[in-house]
Amino acid sequence: MTIICVRDGVMAADSGCWSDDLAFGSVTKIVRVNGDLVAGAGEAEVVEQFYAWIRGGQERPAPLDKETEFGALMLRADGIWRIGRSFVFYRDPSPFAAEGMHRQFAMGVMATGRSAEEAVRLCIEHGAWARGPVQVERR
Repeated sequence: MTIICVRDGVMAADSGCWSDDLAFGSVTKIVRVNGDLVAGAGEAEVVEQFYAWIRGGQERPAPLDKETEFGALMLRADGIWRIGRSFVFYRDPSPFAAEGMHRQFAMGVMATGRSAEEAVRLCIEHGAWARGPVQVERR
């Protein structure tokens, strides 16, 4: 499971690696692609296919069915972009964004003025499906 938060030119994510309801160590969830920060939330196979596509290593994945959870955030110089199950990029006009488990909680935390990193830390502290350490990358 994953929580990704973006605010003020910073992207933060938990690093927990899961198989169903079991946690297995840590992984890197935020990647750099052509200077942009990108992170995906959802099934590991789908996220890896997404990363391969945006890096130019394969064709755009086929749209996912409604049962398959996936969402991604991209932090570019021109703002925050979202990518959903159809693998279409669309701009998010909000000053901050969250994707993955506990995203509503994280959005509430950031709405109080707290950072993306703090939102992820609080998701790890209070949520069942996030764990650390927190990965933090600056644009």
